[in-house]
Amino acid sequence: MLEKAIELKKSILDLKERIQMIEEDNDLPAMRDILKAKEKDYQSMLKDCFDNGITSEGSIRIVTTYRGRRGVRFKEFLERYPNIATTYAKISVTAAEKALTGLLTDGGMEKKDAKEEAQSILDEFCDMEGEPKFDVVDLVEGD
Repeated sequence: MLEKAIELKKSILDLKERIQMIEEDNDLPAMRDILKAKEKDYQSMLKDCFDNGITSEGSIRIVTTYRGRRGVRFKEFLERYPNIATTYAKISVTAAEKALTGLLTDGGMEKKDAKEEAQSILDEFCDMEGEPKFDVVDLVEGD
């Protein structure tokens, strides 16, 4: 099954290359739709393999990458830092980190230490969002 995944991956990469070479072509939207469908099938195939314990076949391995982002658990953050939370109604991790860093530097902490402390504080309030993304590599041939 992973051999099929490698072939599908090669097909995806070839299609991406063709899309890059075509600047203004009437078939471009159709090619993007085909690419999107193939990428969805590819991820589904690899997820099925992974879920069924198939992580390798010969020199082919499934590798897992996680493309997600942290999201602040607003209610908990609001309880501890109400002034910051109410200022930023919807808090991105970057904005919360910047605000906390400023608060800590205003309190006399060095900026580098304040940034590290802000990141540490935010770890309490953040969850990873998103789904894992899978890829497959041939250890003999490379990607």
